[in-house]
Amino acid sequence: MKAKILLLIGLALCGCNDNNETPNACEDKIDIKVDLCEEEIAVSKDQCIIKEAIVQFLNGNQREKFVYFHDGTNYYKIDSYTLQNDGSFTNEPGTTTTFTYDDGRIVQVIVSFNTTPDSYLKTIYSYGYPEVKIESSYITHGAVGTVYEYNQFYIPDSKDSIYQHVEFLNGTNLSYLSEMKGGNRTRLGTSDDKSACFLYGSTWKFNSKTYYDDQPNVLKEYAICYPFNGTNGLPSFSEQFWVQTNANNMIGNVFDDGSSFNRQQYCWTFLRSSLNKLFLKKVRMEGTIITYTYDCE
Repeated sequence: MKAKILLLIGLALCGCNDNNETPNACEDKIDIKVDLCEEEIAVSKDQCIIKEAIVQFLNGNQREKFVYFHDGTNYYKIDSYTLQNDGSFTNEPGTTTTFTYDDGRIVQVIVSFNTTPDSYLKTIYSYGYPEVKIESSYITHGAVGTVYEYNQFYIPDSKDSIYQHVEFLNGTNLSYLSEMKGGNRTRLGTSDDKSACFLYGSTWKFNSKTYYDDQPNVLKEYAICYPFNGTNGLPSFSEQFWVQTNANNMIGNVFDDGSSFNRQQYCWTFLRSSLNKLFLKKVRMEGTIITYTYDCE
């Protein structure tokens, strides 16, 4: 959970307009192909509700289980179970996470710890434009302990443009650029004094590029993203709202800053309902497989 709190946080400040077009020096320099890795499974029902999700290493060894509870409208609770030394999951959940919604958007998350029943982590989400204000606090015996406050980049109806935003991390502010195309964040730029790309009064280098399919994004809901919890090398997609606001599904990411290079591919398995709606069945990424089980299977 601490890993989720210390995330890269974005606050969108402004977007390029017709009078602030991207110079040639800022154009896409990463020319790498990422292959599509997807499959679909047809189901006869029109709606699918998650029953549980299992997180595994690529070798098949399980490491965490999440059991979902749905009230007919939203996922309102998730119990998480950790793996024991004998290879089985604990009988009782290690944590219980409850969700509160307002107009379909997550506004409060409370994580209770079974080992310390008098302590819990409470996170409040306050939506504005173009930001989500996030406040997380540890509460023990009714007393509020450590409090973390930050804002995150949030543009659910973005136009094709480049947005400047500021990351707040451990008291340090770092500026970034996010390129949005077709409703997806396609490139991320960082400050670079040696670059010729000049925007918003500074010079930048775009060293990260994300690729997408043409299917509707299956990670639109906070609860669906919850197993991507920032542990064991996984990204914390539930806290990265740009992932949830993307129009389509990420199929890969390339990082190249000239001195280091990393390429990541995402492989998806979808369920397609009788109403032609997609649901996330399985994803393979960053050394991990996450598999969801539904009531419609």
